[in-house]
Amino acid sequence: MILTIKQQELLRYGISPSQIISQLERVLGNYKISELKQFAIITPIVLETDQKAFAELLKTAKVRNSEGKSYALRNFVEYEWGNRLKKISADVSGSYFSINLTEDVVQPNSEELISDIDQWANQNSLIQKISGRYFSDQENLKELVFILFISVVLLYFILSAQFESFWQPLIVIFTLPFGIMGAMIVLWIGGSSINIMSAIGMVVMLGIMVNDAILKVDTMNRNLKALEKKDKESVYEAVFSAGKIRLKPILMTSITTLLALSPVLLSGGLGAELQKPLVLAVMGGLTIGTFTALYFVPLVYFQVQKF
Repeated sequence: MILTIKQQELLRYGISPSQIISQLERVLGNYKISELKQFAIITPIVLETDQKAFAELLKTAKVRNSEGKSYALRNFVEYEWGNRLKKISADVSGSYFSINLTEDVVQPNSEELISDIDQWANQNSLIQKISGRYFSDQENLKELVFILFISVVLLYFILSAQFESFWQPLIVIFTLPFGIMGAMIVLWIGGSSINIMSAIGMVVMLGIMVNDAILKVDTMNRNLKALEKKDKESVYEAVFSAGKIRLKPILMTSITTLLALSPVLLSGGLGAELQKPLVLAVMGGLTIGTFTALYFVPLVYFQVQKF
């Protein structure tokens, strides 16, 4: 809807433009009375008008001049339906137009959509720049994945030197997919998505998982070295003894971490909503990771070491 104020009529009847704008806000149902503020969340309180035709609202709405006489709003406003730009912005580089893209539009065909926008901009001799949280999150996630890959490679070489073995570090590394799977499942159940906060939570969770697995393998190696024989029964005894020694430390680490993060899920506010994906990722991955350190690591160690 394109509204035009009749300037000559305003001068003739002694009515200011601010009166017309204020009355139009009431007519259009956008008359803000007040607002509620809670941290960074602002909720406007808007006066609701009757659902009538716009022409009828212009006819019934009145404005008063300085002499106290009332006139119908339709005498001072013209309107038509059109398809024009609502807003034109500009800076030192010139004027530009902003386009808001919703998540449902961007995610399924983001590459195709960006290509169409580039083609449209080139045809109209425009310079386009696409920005937003979705695109920045995608770049950050790619960087985190690359850093995680480099970290896993370095972890393998460090553990190979520590354990003096090429296959034992693989036991530790193979626990990581289980933690990521658990984090994905809990994020899906909790209604969250993969973003920067959830990716940081996965990194934290993987660090705890790796620590538990390393301690378990190191304890089994120490127990095996302490035994004189290196047969199948000795490997079984070393694995069983390591399970008894490391059971309480692993459970204490996991349980204390889960209990420390649980209040975030029960609290509200903007900060809690931002931290919720991180907490869900840590909880989901750590739950699976605890069972992995207690059962998967010793089983694989026993199956490989006995040969």
